[in-house]
Amino acid sequence: MMIAADSRLSPTDSYTDDCYGFLVLEAEAELGAFRTAIHEMFGEPLVRIAMNLWMEELERTDGGQNPCFRRITIAAASRLAAALGIPCAAPATTPSD
Repeated sequence: MMIAADSRLSPTDSYTDDCYGFLVLEAEAELGAFRTAIHEMFGEPLVRIAMNLWMEELERTDGGQNPCFRRITIAAASRLAAALGIPCAAPATTPSD
């Protein structure tokens, strides 16, 4: 599901004053940044796949009233990388003394 550019919410929209309005704006901003990054790195053909992965991760989350959209993006990016066969970097380790 993509939100068209001309249908974006603005802080002056009537229902953005409620507790969920801010979350909608935050989710839209995070998804938009993810979309832009995927488009710049891989081109338009992978954008739809990446957006579907993001939405699946959003549906999986149990963020309650304040989900972490950055974690959703990271999970979707990880799934996309795995699907493309891109190896993930190993976690950073500290040298042992």
